[in-house]
Amino acid sequence: MIKGREALSVLLGFLLLLSVGCVTPGGYANRWDDYYRDSAENLKTAYRLQQEQQQLISAESPDVEKIVQIANTASLTATNAQNWCDSWACSGRVSSTCIDCMGNFRSIAATAAQLTVNAANYCAKKGNKEKAKQLYREVITTYVGDAYRSYVRQAEFGLEDLKEK
Repeated sequence: MIKGREALSVLLGFLLLLSVGCVTPGGYANRWDDYYRDSAENLKTAYRLQQEQQQLISAESPDVEKIVQIANTASLTATNAQNWCDSWACSGRVSSTCIDCMGNFRSIAATAAQLTVNAANYCAKKGNKEKAKQLYREVITTYVGDAYRSYVRQAEFGLEDLKEK
C-alpha cells in the first residue's frame, strides 16, 4: 500500500507524464516544430517562385503557361500557410504564434498576388488577353484588404488597359 510521500511522488510522476505527453508524437511540441518547418519552407518556396518567374519574364520566355503555373503554385503555397494559421497557430486564440503565422501568411500571399499580376501582365504582353483578364479578375476577387490594395489596383489598371486595346 502506498502512503504519504510515496502517494505524492506517484501523483507527481503521473502529472509529469501527462505534461510530458505534450511533447510526444502528435503533441504540442511536434506541432510547433512542424509549424516552423512548414512556415520556413513556405517562405522559401514563395521566394524561389518569385525568382524563377522573374528569370522567365526577363528572358522573354515563350512558355507563358509556366509563368502562370508559378503564380498558381504561389497561391497554393499561400493557402497552405493560411491553413496552418487557421488549424493550429490561431485556433481560437490570439498568441505570438498566431501573429507570427499571420505575418508569414500575408508575406506569402502578397508574393502570390504579385506573381499573379506579373503573369497577367505577361499574358497581355504576349497577346493572350483572355488569360490576362482571368488572372487580373482572380487578383481582384481573391486578395481583399489593405495589405493587397496595390496588387488589386495593378490588376484593375491591367483590365482597363485591355479594354482600351
